[in-house]
Amino acid sequence: MKTAWTILAVSAFTDFIISFGTALTAAMLAADKAQIPDWPALIIALIGGAVASARTIQQALKASVETKAAITNTPAPRVIE
Repeated sequence: MKTAWTILAVSAFTDFIISFGTALTAAMLAADKAQIPDWPALIIALIGGAVASARTIQQALKASVETKAAITNTPAPRVIE
């Protein structure tokens, strides 16, 4: 169970960093400056990173019955064929 949560946390953090870095790079290119942008651009980048992380977590939690079972440490229901 700890492994599933660790993978989920690392994945969400990675998506946050990618989205945040992309927004910062775009703001720097738009301003034609090689320095960190002002506060409004940083806030927008933080919000974008948080949205990317939340989307990753939401998709992981609703992915499948097996994923939910692994994260919540409960047995997955058996399908009788």
